[in-house]
Amino acid sequence: AVGADRATLRRARAAAEAPPAGVVRLGMALLILLMFAKFIYSVSFSSYYTFWLIDRFALTVGQAQVAQFVFLASVAAGTILGGPIGDRIGRRRVILWSVLGILPLSLAAPYLPLVPNVIVSSLAGLILASAFPAMVVYGQDLM
Repeated sequence: AVGADRATLRRARAAAEAPPAGVVRLGMALLILLMFAKFIYSVSFSSYYTFWLIDRFALTVGQAQVAQFVFLASVAAGTILGGPIGDRIGRRRVILWSVLGILPLSLAAPYLPLVPNVIVSSLAGLILASAFPAMVVYGQDLM
């Protein structure tokens, strides 16, 4: 009976601390929208980057795939680094910087020579992916 009382007390505390339903719905809708935008950008970039590099810089398939590997490795690193960064500076800031931080990089990339292009594209992938852990934890907090 003591365990049941503790469980009831925990549920009551959680219900008292929960945000209003409207805030949860709006927050989840925004997170879902941001996740879709993030994944569409990431998948589009990783799907076409190789072909664009081959066309723009006359690279071989192997050379273009090395550049794509650098991009994908930076995306993986961004996913790993995003959690601790979000803990340190806040999840909202990470999400905001992730969305807005890739804009100037994405706009500059088509006008850069090959090596700076790969660096800027990889940096954009790292920044974009850093928001994923923050979005997941933010969604868990809302629920």
